[in-house]
Amino acid sequence: MYDTDSLVIEDVVVRAPDDTSTYVNSYINSDVAIVRRSKLLNLGGYYSVFDFTGRRLVADSVTMTGCAVAGCDQAYGFDVSLSGAGASSSILRSSFSQINYPVYLSGVGSVHEVRNVTIDSAYTGVYAYNVDSVSVTDNTMTRVYYRGLDLYNRSGARGPSLVARNAITCTTGSFYQAGIAVYSFGAVVDQDTVT
Repeated sequence: MYDTDSLVIEDVVVRAPDDTSTYVNSYINSDVAIVRRSKLLNLGGYYSVFDFTGRRLVADSVTMTGCAVAGCDQAYGFDVSLSGAGASSSILRSSFSQINYPVYLSGVGSVHEVRNVTIDSAYTGVYAYNVDSVSVTDNTMTRVYYRGLDLYNRSGARGPSLVARNAITCTTGSFYQAGIAVYSFGAVVDQDTVT
């Protein structure tokens, strides 16, 4: 979907076969997109399930899962690239299981919120690159292989990001593994638990 003013997706279920790695991807270019109470199940690998380019994204109560065969844990969940005045995203009360990068955020000057999200079996739970700021609070991440939260190369003058009250459990064996990684990015990290 390209060059639309707005997109609303509510109460939708997309279910790929659970015994086959089926690639499910989308490219959405819209000023505003809202996704609520929807499920994207048994997703295959290597594509962005919801690849969004625009100014504002709101995702609330969305579930994404990988399928039950090898290679079903390589997808990107919300791949968000924002631009324009007031560029922002909110990903709230959602869950991800066997998704490589459940939340991937970018966009010079953009502001993002990730709150009350559950992530299980991911390479990196929340990745933010070249954004103004993020608020990542009250999330639970388990079986994270590389990074629970990866903030990299902040662009903007809004102020430090907030990382608070998150519970992150990493698996063993990854090189440079970290529960929370902050690089060239101002952030307040408060009351997080990393094991």
